[in-house]
Amino acid sequence: MNADRTAFGPPEIAAIAAINVIWAINVFAIEIPAEAMPPVFAAALRFTIALICLWPFLPVPRAQIRPMLIVAALSGPIHFGLIYVAYAMADDITPLIVAIQLWVPISALLATMMLGERASLIRWAGLLVGIAGIGVMSLDAKVVADWPAIGIGLVACACWALTAVLTRKFGGLPAVRMQAWTALTAAPVLLALSALTETGQIAAAQAAPWPAWAGLAFAALVSSLAANGLMFALVQKVEVNRVTPWLLLYTVLAAAIGAAFFGERLTLPVIAGGAVTLLGVALVAVAERRRT
Repeated sequence: MNADRTAFGPPEIAAIAAINVIWAINVFAIEIPAEAMPPVFAAALRFTIALICLWPFLPVPRAQIRPMLIVAALSGPIHFGLIYVAYAMADDITPLIVAIQLWVPISALLATMMLGERASLIRWAGLLVGIAGIGVMSLDAKVVADWPAIGIGLVACACWALTAVLTRKFGGLPAVRMQAWTALTAAPVLLALSALTETGQIAAAQAAPWPAWAGLAFAALVSSLAANGLMFALVQKVEVNRVTPWLLLYTVLAAAIGAAFFGERLTLPVIAGGAVTLLGVALVAVAERRRT
């Protein structure tokens, strides 16, 4: 695929900002229902809500059915199912957030191998510095205890990276219809998996407080439809390795939200790592300006 050499305009900048803010809020939006209900069941409810709302967008041309199924299966039942399990297992959510950011360098590597994309040394340096900063944020004694959850998160983030690259490779997949197909594949698979591996789903749903249901609604409609839809639209328009480094910013935003509203500690590693991550994103911005 030929590289898109156009500079980011106001729509792309606004989309990247919106994705970062929504994803940062969504970290806690999905944690609340995953703690109030069996996690796979919570994920199934998220996509059931999305499927009901997006049902009119399911029809696609016959030629798009196969690529839609591939990206929907990767991003839906596999990626999100694993993410909900990992969130439920983690004692401290910050290291898990850190671990799943590895989808950014994984997506850059896959884009190089599968799409022939090329990135400047400054862009690669910014990407690596950003990831190093996220690693510094995770330097906490609790990380060792959360390694099972982190391992599951790493598998999930690899699937997400592959989804982003395949979306650009296939091309021409409408973002809203992609989210409809993701919900179509995820909801029944996750409901079946929950029935086989979990118990007490109905009782937990009935007892769940309103913030859990609000979190599900936010994840289903705002995060899935708006943020994820924007991300998949962007990677079809702009090279993957130009888009994904900017999405590291949501990690810093999530840490700030966690400290401000959810009582999570802003330790020295979190503050220092956040600063290093911002430096990495600044290098990516420099590389972007050198293109224009």
